[in-house]
Parts: sequence; C-alpha cells; structure tokens
Amino acid sequence: QDTDTLQRTLTAIEAIGDGELMTQFVRMRTPLQAADEPEEDKRIRALFHSHDTDKSGAIDADELHHLLRELGHMCMPDESMRILSQVDTNGDGFIDRSEFLNWWYYVQQSSC
Repeated sequence: QDTDTLQRTLTAIEAIGDGELMTQFVRMRTPLQAADEPEEDKRIRALFHSHDTDKSGAIDADELHHLLRELGHMCMPDESMRILSQVDTNGDGFIDRSEFLNWWYYVQQSSC
C-alpha cells in the first residue's frame, strides 16, 4: 500500500509542473480532511514531523526540497520554492501542518 501511495504522490507531483493540479488546489483551498484510516493519518503526520528538521512546526523551502527528493522527485530548489508558494495558503512562506495535510490528501484524491 505504501508503494502505491508513493507512486500516486509522485505522479501527482510530476503533474504540478504544468501548474494545473496546484491551481486547482489553491482555488479549492479544501478544508483539512481526516484520512480514511487513522494509521494513514498518523503516518502522514509523522512524515511531516520528520521533515520539519528544525522543529519549527512548519516546513520551509529547503525542508520541502529534501522531502520531494526523498519521494523521488528530483527537482531543483526553485521548483521546490514554486511548489511551496502554491501549497502555502496563508502566505507566510512556510507549509504548516494543516497546509501539508491538506496538500497531501488533495494530491492523493487527485491521483486516484
């Protein structure tokens, strides 16, 4: 199941290149959704916390860049910044836990 989830996520991340997926996300600004399975929700929260390396409660551009590369999306830092700016719905320059969870669940829904 983790392999399928990872593949769907990578496919959706690659689709971000044309901006369509992220444009839809920004336009919708979906409210935080709970995962269908509590274990999946716990795993996604752990993923966020493991990449919040400075323990600030938010993921910055560098942390996002490392996360994307770990997921197999070999992007350049400027692409990571572009993705961050689209996921950062409150405009503070960081991805907080709610923004991360919304983005992750949206990507999962969009890639099914």
